[in-house]
Amino acid sequence: MENSEFSKQVVQIAALGVWQVVTGKPMTRALVAVNDDRWQKKTGVFVTLKTGIHIRGSVGLLESSTSLQETLFDAGQSAATHDHRFKPVEENEIGDIALEVTIIKDVQKITDKSQLEVGVHGLIITKGEKRGILLPQVAEEQSWSSEQFLEATCEKAGLAHEDWKDPNTLVETFTSEFSETPSLFESIKELVL
Repeated sequence: MENSEFSKQVVQIAALGVWQVVTGKPMTRALVAVNDDRWQKKTGVFVTLKTGIHIRGSVGLLESSTSLQETLFDAGQSAATHDHRFKPVEENEIGDIALEVTIIKDVQKITDKSQLEVGVHGLIITKGEKRGILLPQVAEEQSWSSEQFLEATCEKAGLAHEDWKDPNTLVETFTSEFSETPSLFESIKELVL
């Protein structure tokens, strides 16, 4: 993200969502939003919590009906408590959690794998009621080819690896803005202590 203060606050708001739902404790100091037009956008976001290299919770929304601040706060809360793959985050874990935030932009339907740029695009694959979403950084971290990325997204959706080729499958790419902090707690301690 271009504006480092904006990027810092994106992470802080998601972290405050985690803090509030896990600890039940209020903020002790107000967060004054930096001036940036992106706050007014209703956009999708993903919040991922990690301990070391392991995911501890990850929840995202492709679209939002609320402001970016509300969406970030809610996604932080959901990542901590509503990722069905993990038990809810507990207060004693807060100091060990890293946080990543991805803001979704420019969702585009594609019809050929040559339109997918690994490391730049994320993927959304939908067939019927099934949908899989993988963020751009996942393919890059795994050193996947575009075909491997498509197959992995199908797998995440509960589809066969080749289903991305089916004309009844919707394949979409998106770009994103990415922010992270190695310590959720350190990013907000001046706001909560």
